[in-house]
Order: sequence, then C-alpha cells, then structure tokens
Amino acid sequence: MTTAGATHSGPGTVTQGDLSAAADATRGDLVAAAIDYFGLHGYQGASTRAIAAAAGKPMSAITYHFGGKHGLYLAAAHHVAEQMNGLFASARKASATLDPSAPDPQGAREGLYAMQTAAISMLTRRDVEAYARFIIGEQADRTEAFDILYNELMEPLCVHVSMLLRMASGGRLDEQGGRLRATMLIGQLFMFRLCRATVLRNMGWSDIGEEERVLLLQAARAHLDTMLESLNEETNA
Repeated sequence: MTTAGATHSGPGTVTQGDLSAAADATRGDLVAAAIDYFGLHGYQGASTRAIAAAAGKPMSAITYHFGGKHGLYLAAAHHVAEQMNGLFASARKASATLDPSAPDPQGAREGLYAMQTAAISMLTRRDVEAYARFIIGEQADRTEAFDILYNELMEPLCVHVSMLLRMASGGRLDEQGGRLRATMLIGQLFMFRLCRATVLRNMGWSDIGEEERVLLLQAARAHLDTMLESLNEETNA
C-alpha cells in the first residue's frame, strides 16, 4: 500500500513526477497554441475551442490550468516575455559587468554590438513569428497583456540599451536622450520582423538567411557608429 503523495515506483506505476511533467506539457501546448491564435485573431477573436483543438487538449484543460480564457491570455504574455528575454540573455550578460559610475565607452559600444547581433539573429528567425504577431497585436491597446510585455520585456530592454548608449556617448546623452535613441535603435531592428514582407519585397530577397543577416548587422553597426560619432561632433563643435 502506498501513502498519499508517495513517489514509490515500479512497473506501470504513475509517479507524482510523471503527473507533474504531463501537466507541464499540457500547459505548454495550450500556451503555444494560444500565442498563435491570440496573435492572429486578437483576444476577442480567438476561440478557446480552437486553441484547445490546436493543442490537442480538451477545452476543460484551459479552465483547469488557467481558470479560463483570460488566464490563458495572460500566461501567453508572460511566456512571450520570458522567451524573448531568454534570447537576449547572453548578449546582456556580455555587458552586465559594466559600471555606469565608471564609464567605459568602448565596452559599452561592444555591448551594443552584442545586443544588435542578438536582435538581428532573433528577429529574423521563423520560430519567433508567433511571438512577434502577439507583441504587435498588443500595441494598439493598453491591455493587461501589454503591461506584462512592457514591464517584463520592453522596458528592461530599453533601459539596458539606454544605459549602454549613455555610456558609449561618454555621458553626452541624458536619461531622456538615451531612452529616445534606444527606442529608435530597437525600432529599426524590429522593423525586419514586424514588416518582414515589406523588407523582402523592398530588398528583392526571397528570405533572410545568413548572408542577409550579415548585411543587416553591418548596416545596424554603421548606423550606431554614425549616431555616436555625431554626438561627439556636436559636443566638439
């Protein structure tokens, strides 16, 4: 006889670990399907029946794991923010040791290069397409999901890039100037994911592969260098 909560295993025995893994898999499948459907149809247009069917789960699983459509929607936003942050993690780590109180302009510039490389690699991958659609859909209205994406993803990203820009400029950018230019730099790169069809048509590309990524990175670095050099010229004028 096995007591409640025990994990005694044997042939054919289902352990608590098995149940936990199955529950995690179910939640993951539902969240992945939800991100796709909410991104394509918005909150109002996305059907929980369609989401459950796409995930291969019963509709009752949405209520059981998330409390309903709204809970699943917020879980999808948290997941998008977490995954996108993960894709930037190594690039942010490269400049994590920089100290704003001890300016290192060249180190900050290298940190910005690392962020650009990560962003271009990430934003041109097909497996982030559903994430991008979800983020785009939340830009029109200030929803709870937008607040999650902003607080957990966009604001920390902008703050980090702004800090690097202020340091790379040798202190010639103030807080507002750094945030403004950080927003512009991030927006330039997001263009290649959010307006992918326009980019491909404009450039005459059939896809964005490694050769195209190299060209994008070269152009992004040239824009960054030009901006920082112009700040220096303004100061010395």
